[in-house]
Amino acid sequence: MINPGDTVDSKGKPIPFVFRWRSLVRVLLFETSVKAVALVAAEYADYDTGANCRPGNDALMRETSLGDRSVRNAWSVLRDAKMAERVHKGSSYKGECDVYQLHIPENWKGYPILGPNRGAFSCQYCGGEFNPVGNCVIKGGRASAKFEKFLFCPAPRGANGRDADSCYRLWSERQANGGAAGLDAMPLVERFELFRKARDDDW
Repeated sequence: MINPGDTVDSKGKPIPFVFRWRSLVRVLLFETSVKAVALVAAEYADYDTGANCRPGNDALMRETSLGDRSVRNAWSVLRDAKMAERVHKGSSYKGECDVYQLHIPENWKGYPILGPNRGAFSCQYCGGEFNPVGNCVIKGGRASAKFEKFLFCPAPRGANGRDADSCYRLWSERQANGGAAGLDAMPLVERFELFRKARDDDW
């Protein structure tokens, strides 16, 4: 798999931007809608630089089978993640769409991503393997993630839906009983330490 941060291959040949972009999007633990918009949008960008990306939201809606709100939210997440820079705001009156410059951020390794081997994660309570659920939420114009979906296996399904005794809940109770901070009260750096431990596969 291409390392998104590599600009040349092992023979010194330049790696096209779109290849590197696709590689990054594949490992991002973002919602499916964001990944779909990111992958389709790249097809409208300059192959080598990611510049002049102008698919228009209508085209993205048709090609991703997403609604208008989902496409707009996806662009909000990509802008907030510094992966898309709007260089021109279009005008529906003039029949213009927004124009973007796509980027691979320097700190992409600090994003919630799969490891280079794209393996399962280990639950930070029971130790079992699970596939993390990509997610992102827009709050006040900023994208954030629910880290519990990256750190703990899903609760088993019971007759009445999800079992109340999920690994996340049991871990939270153990933290509280020991006087330690819960996940929401932890500094972001500590949450990412747990994330890397659960991933156990660094770039």
